[in-house]
Amino acid sequence: MNSSVLARITGFAATATALYYGFSYVQSEAIRQQPENMEEVFKGENDNKVKDMIHARDERQRAERIERKRALKED
Repeated sequence: MNSSVLARITGFAATATALYYGFSYVQSEAIRQQPENMEEVFKGENDNKVKDMIHARDERQRAERIERKRALKED
């Protein structure tokens, strides 16, 4: 084998190995720093969604009651 081909293969293997271990380290650090309870992270966001859904339901029910009262008055 030509020595430049062997050097290129070695360089490629070294780069691939370094990238693999670098990404593995970054991933392990991200997992390590992750909060223990992910529900706590999203709790406020979900609360707002639930409140918005309840508000929309209440508005729909209010509009339906008003419409029923209006229909009864017309009859």
